[in-house]
Amino acid sequence: MSATIKIKPGVMGILQQCKVVDSQLFLPEVQLDRKIYTEVDKVLKAMGGKWNRNIKAHIFDSDPTELLLQAIITGEVTDQKKAFSFYPTPQFMAADMIRMAKIEPGMCILEPSAGHGHIVSELALHGYTHNCHVDICELRDGWGREVANKYDVCFTNADFLTFHPGQIYDRILANPPFDKQADIIHVDHMLDCLKPQGVLVSVMSAGIDFRVNKRVKDLLERLESECAWKLIQNEKGSFADSGTMVNTVLLYAKKY
Repeated sequence: MSATIKIKPGVMGILQQCKVVDSQLFLPEVQLDRKIYTEVDKVLKAMGGKWNRNIKAHIFDSDPTELLLQAIITGEVTDQKKAFSFYPTPQFMAADMIRMAKIEPGMCILEPSAGHGHIVSELALHGYTHNCHVDICELRDGWGREVANKYDVCFTNADFLTFHPGQIYDRILANPPFDKQADIIHVDHMLDCLKPQGVLVSVMSAGIDFRVNKRVKDLLERLESECAWKLIQNEKGSFADSGTMVNTVLLYAKKY
């Protein structure tokens, strides 16, 4: 299914009347036909918005002004989740990952494929963006810059798989893409970036626990030879609010 949605003329007229306040997008104060509202909601959800009934607005993880303008100019919108296999880390899971990582002041930390920075925001909540060195890597320049500016962390604008810093990180906390076993490939590269005695905590598709193919076998063999590691099952539906019902696990790996 295509990740690009063509915007219908009636929907375009509504988008042109929307108002953005910080990360909130307000529809025009007119009674919308149910069919038109459904089409508008579909476009705004593809942009990353989520309807909040209490404040009567679509809430975004960051200022949606540029996304809205791009949609109006081009007449189409890219569904971020379908295009990039982007499913934000639930905040409770980010907190669990940080507890598992047992971070200490002065450590060098990486969040690859940082998205809107849900893991970084949890690091900031615990003070680690101030007493540690935190790097993020993100392919989408606007997203990465916004996270870096908000939390005062270092940003590399790149596909993580082309990022080759060497074994320099004490901790890596990640929620990589899952499509076509991308999580396997990303975790393998994360191990290349992890110091001896370093800890990696990553969300992965539950497929790592039951798939039988060369890619999975090679990663499991590498984990077995280089790390003390385990998989922790996440509850079913943990990512439902992020837009997917895929079953997931957390990988904990401490390098020898």
